[in-house]
This record gives sequence, structure tokens and C-alpha cells, in this order.
Amino acid sequence: AGAELDPDLTNNTSTVTPLPENIAPAVALVKKVSNTGSGLKGVFLLGDEIEYSFIITNTGNLTLNNLTLTDLMLSPTPISVPGTLAPGASVTVKRTYVIKQSDVANGKVINTATVTAKDPIGGTVTDKSGSEVTNDNATLTELEAAFKIPNVITPNGDGKNDVFYIDGLAAYPENNLII
Repeated sequence: AGAELDPDLTNNTSTVTPLPENIAPAVALVKKVSNTGSGLKGVFLLGDEIEYSFIITNTGNLTLNNLTLTDLMLSPTPISVPGTLAPGASVTVKRTYVIKQSDVANGKVINTATVTAKDPIGGTVTDKSGSEVTNDNATLTELEAAFKIPNVITPNGDGKNDVFYIDGLAAYPENNLII
């Protein structure tokens, strides 16, 4: 048995879902560091994990779906964000990054991410991460400077190399210096 046809076409009704008068799909991405490092005053050190919070906000007037987050520093492939995002709603995604020696040599970790989503009429919206919804400033995490160990000491009162001081050592409170 197949589907039966309705012989009375006068009693059929359809549902129309109106779209807003000014269709304006939009999305915003804010990327923030949500933890502290293991160094003095929370400074990040080699091997520490930086936890990033990605706050995705629907700043438009249409529900968004098929959300993907792309941050090539954290993942070579886009990160799928499940569900839909109603106008005005936000969702937070957290990911971590381990600080490498090259980051310490640079003295900072700096990067951006992007979010992409689809609107119900087939359009694509995207945004580059920022420190606030209204900007696209890259996320910057300062790292503790590498050690600077003097290779000479000349305590002759001329103001050059008169004291032995290891710059950056204070970030390692468990240190034990033996000379």
C-alpha cells in the first residue's frame, strides 16, 4: 500500500515561517586565555598549557547552524561545534595549547581563530577572533623571558657587571642556584 492522495484539495493548509524584515545573519568570535601559568604571578613557562575559551555569539537575527571553529595552532582540521545558535545566544568551546621552546624564544604566543556558520537561507557567516565582540585583535599571551646568565662579573664599581644577577630566575621559585 502506498501513500493515499487527498481528493479534497480545498482543506490543505501550509505553515509559513516568516523571516525577519531585515535579514542580517552575523556571528562574532572572542578568544581569551582562561587560566594562568605555573610561573611567578601566573606567568606561562615552557611546557605549560594555555587554556583558550572561544566564545561564539550569534550577533544576527537568524538562527545559525553548522558552526565550525578553525584555529590552526590548535588543530589542523576545523573543530565542529554541535547544535544551533539562536539570535543573541552564545556557546563556549575550550581547547588547550602546550607552550613550546620556540614560543619561549619569541617571548609570546600570538594567534587568531575563525568561526564559520550557516544561516537557514543557505548563506555563510564568518568572523575572525578578537579580544571583544567588536574587534579582531589577535590573542596575545606574554611568556617569561628566557634566562639571561652573565658570563662575566667585574665588581670594580664601574656600573657594568658589578653584580651577578640571573634575569628570569624569579619565575622558577623552586630553583636552587649553586655557584
